[in-house]
Amino acid sequence: MKRGIRLACVVLVSCSVLPAAHGQAPGPQSSPNAFQSSMDAIRKQDETDQRNPYRNLQDPCILVGRAEAEKVLGALAGDPYRARDDGSADPGGPDCFYRAANGHSFFVHPEYRGGKATLKMMGAMGGLTAQAMRDQSHDADLVDGDWDDQRWNPPAKITALKGDVLIEVDVAGADGKPSTAGKLADIAFQRLPRPLAYDGAAAARRAPGPLVSPRDPCSLVTTEEARAILGPSLAGAPHATRGGCIYPLVKKGPLDGGELGLSVKWSGGFAQMKGMLARFKEVVAQTPTQYAHGTAEEGPSGGKVTVETKTVTTDKVQEDLRKVKGDPGYQSMLQGMDRMLGGGLSTSMRDPGATMRAERIEGPWEEGYIVGGTGVTAVKKDVLVGVDGRGLDVDKARAMVAKAMSGI
Repeated sequence: MKRGIRLACVVLVSCSVLPAAHGQAPGPQSSPNAFQSSMDAIRKQDETDQRNPYRNLQDPCILVGRAEAEKVLGALAGDPYRARDDGSADPGGPDCFYRAANGHSFFVHPEYRGGKATLKMMGAMGGLTAQAMRDQSHDADLVDGDWDDQRWNPPAKITALKGDVLIEVDVAGADGKPSTAGKLADIAFQRLPRPLAYDGAAAARRAPGPLVSPRDPCSLVTTEEARAILGPSLAGAPHATRGGCIYPLVKKGPLDGGELGLSVKWSGGFAQMKGMLARFKEVVAQTPTQYAHGTAEEGPSGGKVTVETKTVTTDKVQEDLRKVKGDPGYQSMLQGMDRMLGGGLSTSMRDPGATMRAERIEGPWEEGYIVGGTGVTAVKKDVLVGVDGRGLDVDKARAMVAKAMSGI
């Protein structure tokens, strides 16, 4: 969801305020009752704005100062600046972006008016999302601050409300902790009566570029370096794509994609890593823990099938996968597949339990993981590099990421 009240305004206008086109009958969304309800909401918001002493504030960078940010991130790479949602500098941007010299960062996004409406909308949207994902809005309830209400938005954003002012602090690019986000949000609220004399737009005009300048992603692992890692599996020279570099591989069968992709994101890597891990955790948490067990019975007038549903825990699933891994029949099947494919079975085949794990690994990076037994992802200086190792020995995928990271 886009940050702030902007979405609320779009929804309000598109659903209720715009008149029907000339010659067309008004649809249900333009009924008199709906229109009147919208007008009432606008009048109430106008009344609320008149009582809001902060309604005319504009700059998002006047609530948290550089010194306060450096207590969280360490030395900054430059002054905080107005930015878009992706951290790119924009003198009219809705966010204030704080970036450290090591690439860690956080956002502060204030809505100086309309905060109550925004939080209500977020609650409604959260209810819809919770139908498919676990509701995590209360994960930061133990965080104290000078506000009236709050909610936590995965992977690492707190949204807090005081009066009609809403402040969001996103620390996915920092340590991702609710306590850190809450501390910064509290600083911002306490600063409201006496905002900083600071120009975030001017800072955006002189903002530095990415810590690592983008370049040909295939230069991170050359053809010769890839051949040293992949051996005869490498079928030719790599070619760059918008998202990274593709290395052609010798196809081992009709289902083999015949290529290995090295993905490269030149900025925003720390935040993307947090998001990836949060999504993986969600998938594992929602792994079906029920299965149907059927039994057949024979009677005088024929047979019948009874289906019994059993519930198992994630630990039980892991235990069953460990048994599969140690089963001689399963190992024999793997050996046959290994001979048929010429080697290179992925870790997820050799260890089925790996599909439910994100394992932290060491290397020439600040943070790295083997995810689901196949993917290797690492981040350094806010650059994210990853390899999807399906059909490939995960050690080779890890070696490709390590070689790429050694050049950053």
